[in-house]
Amino acid sequence: NTVFVEAYYHGYTLWPTAVGKQRPSTLAGGVAVYEGDNPVTGGVTKTWDPMQVYLEEGKKLGLEIHLWFEAFYVWTRYFQSGTGRTPSASSWLWTEHPEWFDMKREVAGVNAAGEVVSVSEDGKYFLDPANPAVQAFNLSLLNEALTRYPDLDGVQLDYIRHPRHTSGAAPAWSGRWPSAP
Repeated sequence: NTVFVEAYYHGYTLWPTAVGKQRPSTLAGGVAVYEGDNPVTGGVTKTWDPMQVYLEEGKKLGLEIHLWFEAFYVWTRYFQSGTGRTPSASSWLWTEHPEWFDMKREVAGVNAAGEVVSVSEDGKYFLDPANPAVQAFNLSLLNEALTRYPDLDGVQLDYIRHPRHTSGAAPAWSGRWPSAP
């Protein structure tokens, strides 16, 4: 009787947001809308909030609705057809905040275009959990969702970690904690 709505994944929200960016596939012409009948014939166009629809319809059915939030995993080359194999062409986070990403920065991890390529977890890109700006961003997104949807029954936090083999590789980690012996 519980539905986990994947509401923040690959760096985009399912809901209209003032903090991040709403998932492009939920948008029509850049604005989340629901179109009724043809507007020429008197149809109604209004803002559409997919997360609110899940909540309203789920409650009608007696279901618990939980918001599923992928905290640090924000992009993978396998789900971005036609946009290249690095996030530069399709990730607003990469474009606006490349310093937020946590990955090995090695010569082997840079492609011909000079883009840093994830060398861990088979092409997945993560934000750096140690970066205070990333922490503030995630907390702002969660606060926005919890304020907007007070009827949520729970929050599922996923990918609360560094990518494999990279903890400590990002600049925000360096010098904040002592190295393990």
